[in-house]
Amino acid sequence: MQIVERFQTEQQQRRRGERRSSPDDRPTTEELLETVANILTFMAEPWFAIPWHAIGIAGAVWVIYDGQSANSALNPPLKACWPILILFFSVVGIAVYLVFSRPPGIGTYPAGKLKMRHFTAYARPTWRKVFGSAAHCVGGDGLGIMAAMAGGG
Repeated sequence: MQIVERFQTEQQQRRRGERRSSPDDRPTTEELLETVANILTFMAEPWFAIPWHAIGIAGAVWVIYDGQSANSALNPPLKACWPILILFFSVVGIAVYLVFSRPPGIGTYPAGKLKMRHFTAYARPTWRKVFGSAAHCVGGDGLGIMAAMAGGG
């Protein structure tokens, strides 16, 4: 917590115009990483990890079902990557899926061209396409990580 206190003191001094920080006064990369690691220790606690992974498993199962039923217009690579992402990112992954890859009301459209048109219109903005591409890449990385873990590597 020394880094946080030093940062707050430095911010207060800058506001008062007392001094400019020099590169020597700034925290090192190692100090910043240590601070982040200390802040995130709760993620290894059972009270957090067990529900997080349980929600992730349930969410991955739901996304597989959703991709085969309501959101069938989702392209096959994304149908494969979303369950992987949700296994890793749990609640955050589900929220991101709902915002970026599942058009509102997609389940009310009959399968076929009408559903595909609705999905295509939803996915048309460039920022959604970019996010879909990034999700596909992260899903592939996640699959590689899981394969390495299963193989003992």
